[in-house]
Amino acid sequence: RKIDKIITAESSGIMIAQAIAGHFGVPFIYAKKKKPLTMKEFYAASSYSFTKEESTTLYVSKEVLLPRERV
Repeated sequence: RKIDKIITAESSGIMIAQAIAGHFGVPFIYAKKKKPLTMKEFYAASSYSFTKEESTTLYVSKEVLLPRERV
């Protein structure tokens, strides 16, 4: 299957996501843990952190993740 982008949660996953994206020759993006006031259109998904033992909502701007892109 074709991969268009690698996505990760901000902070802890950025280094590994960058390495994986480089391996596949695709860009990587990160999801924010808090929605910025300037982010008008976005995708949101719930994620569970096993290290913090809590759920959080992650946000990605629709400007950087287009419909039908595979992540």
